[in-house]
Amino acid sequence: MLTKVDLPASPLLQEAILRALRDLGGAASNEELALHVAQETSLTAQHLSIPHDAARGKRSEFEYRMAWARTKLKDSGLIENTGHKRWQLCKI
Repeated sequence: MLTKVDLPASPLLQEAILRALRDLGGAASNEELALHVAQETSLTAQHLSIPHDAARGKRSEFEYRMAWARTKLKDSGLIENTGHKRWQLCKI
């Protein structure tokens, strides 16, 4: 049985998100990023279905970690939110 420790940590997800944005032309939705990152990191459906906190909602641990990874990238000035669930690389 897979657990939360079987998922990539935030630094790996941040790197994968940046690569995904580059691969996807510089901008993407949350869903596009999640699909690209999951494929790149070889995550299975089992990995993607590990719950974050079953008592608090339906969010998976992967979705939770992706949200924090995007937030850390945004706070670092590497990506920006351009609309509802849309992200793009910042011009550096």
